[in-house]
Amino acid sequence: MASRTSRDQEALLADIEVVHGATVLADHHLDELVLAAHAAGVSWERIAVRLKVTRQAVSEKYGEMERRRRSDEFNKEHGR
Repeated sequence: MASRTSRDQEALLADIEVVHGATVLADHHLDELVLAAHAAGVSWERIAVRLKVTRQAVSEKYGEMERRRRSDEFNKEHGR
């Protein structure tokens, strides 16, 4: 049988929910900023330096996002 959660546990769970929501929002905002920077001509290398990751990691993650976005836009333009 499941035990009842105390007020402290409920407060911790509520905090987890809030921080998770903020993290999801921040991740989405970061994605948009990275894609905008690359579209403006900033290299994957320079973006990677700011994110403190490898160029390969950035180009793999965000390059795929770019390709998917371009594909979606192409399909919308051509009624697909």
